[in-house]
Amino acid sequence: MPKSNQVKGGVTAATALASHSYCASQGGDASDDGMETLSSKVRRPLPDTPTKIPVPFKKLRGDEEVSNATILAAVNNLSAMLQELNVQMKNNSVMIAEIAKSVEFNAKEIKDCKSKTLTLEKEVTKIGTENANLRERVLELERYKRRWNLKLRGLKEQDNENTRETVSQILVKIAPQWTDKIDSIVDSVHRLGKKENCRHRHIVIHFTMRHFRDELWRLTKGSAVCKELNVSFVEHVLPADREARVAVWPQIKQAREAGQRAYFRGPNGFINGKIIMVP
Repeated sequence: MPKSNQVKGGVTAATALASHSYCASQGGDASDDGMETLSSKVRRPLPDTPTKIPVPFKKLRGDEEVSNATILAAVNNLSAMLQELNVQMKNNSVMIAEIAKSVEFNAKEIKDCKSKTLTLEKEVTKIGTENANLRERVLELERYKRRWNLKLRGLKEQDNENTRETVSQILVKIAPQWTDKIDSIVDSVHRLGKKENCRHRHIVIHFTMRHFRDELWRLTKGSAVCKELNVSFVEHVLPADREARVAVWPQIKQAREAGQRAYFRGPNGFINGKIIMVP
């Protein structure tokens, strides 16, 4: 056999034996050298169970067109929404500017109202003080004017009566010294309030001079004429003064019973010259 064929045969045999481990252990030195030479030339064997190489998924052209159309529509919708939002923001900016102007105007109006309110409060306080002073002055003037008056109670009221003539006759009986000058002593005479069927109205007598009034006031104390006619003369005081007198009357009565000097002056009561405080 030619030498080339032997080499071929040896290579073939060695290659065949290389896949079997038990053959490699039984060979001689020459075999070992041959195996080393062959092992450097032989590739590593493939795995016993081969795996399939994954094939990449390829999208169809139709799917790519649908996806692009969807994205484009979404972009267009987003652009429209942004434009609408921009318009709304502009409108809101205009509204906010108008609201800011209104708030500024209202703030100025409120400031003016506060200033006017403070001024009015001062004016109202001033007017209240002036009103209280005026009321007190009016009451004092009314109180002073009534010092010229006496009130006659108990005289029966007649239809179509001449009140002045009737009262003048009574006054002349009480003070005969006034007979010739009664018309110059008495200024006016009239009944108080509206006429009522169930009661006789009181009569107010206004004197021309206060000393005439005081003189008659003294003469009526214990007058027989008054007892005979069942009439009485009292001071013509204000309703408020009358209420104040009623409040201190028990103290005045008690002081008089004790022999002390007790009297009224206007709305106030006095005992031995000292004013009585309402309890």
